[in-house]
Amino acid sequence: MVRYGGVILAILLFVIIKSFGSKVYVIEENLHILRYHSFGSFTLEMEGKSEAEINCTVPFNKVGIINKSDKILVIEEVVYGMESVEIAESNQMIESQSFKNVFLDRGKIDFFYDDEIPNQIDTYSTADESRYWIHELE
Repeated sequence: MVRYGGVILAILLFVIIKSFGSKVYVIEENLHILRYHSFGSFTLEMEGKSEAEINCTVPFNKVGIINKSDKILVIEEVVYGMESVEIAESNQMIESQSFKNVFLDRGKIDFFYDDEIPNQIDTYSTADESRYWIHELE
């Protein structure tokens, strides 16, 4: 039993981080996306803004978006219904070289940039379901 204590502790820490940490997406200058989990606050240096430092705190029920690119990005909610797919009226813009906390019901971004949004998705209920799409502002 003692031999497995380290393994059990590692599994427990992994579950805690996945369950209670906030998701943070970093969009790099070349629009490459990095995904992290965050606890508490952290400081971020933005090279494009005269080496400015930004203090970032991501609350438990939000997703942090760090946009290091020179592009303005937008997150749109795609609502899948029984017979239609619609883009919701509400969208959230993320300015270039900035940090923003956003609330996403599912807590994650599903589609990135110019990926073609699927016409349908598999669900476990008949209720409408939302997915989130981040892309450049047109």
